[in-house]
Amino acid sequence: MISRILSLLSMITSGVVIYKYRYRILNAVLGQRTLRKAAIALSMQIPFVRQKLLSNFVFTQR
Repeated sequence: MISRILSLLSMITSGVVIYKYRYRILNAVLGQRTLRKAAIALSMQIPFVRQKLLSNFVFTQR
């Protein structure tokens, strides 16, 4: 019983810490080139994200 309570308490504490420092964690992860490239590749597989990003670029013919 005590171990379940401690486990639950540690999970809640971990969740709060991750939520509080989520942007620092994200910056640290995306600071790695390979992880950043993988994140971009994965996000471009999502149609809504790809459409939203590519609509910002204007392609003109020369």
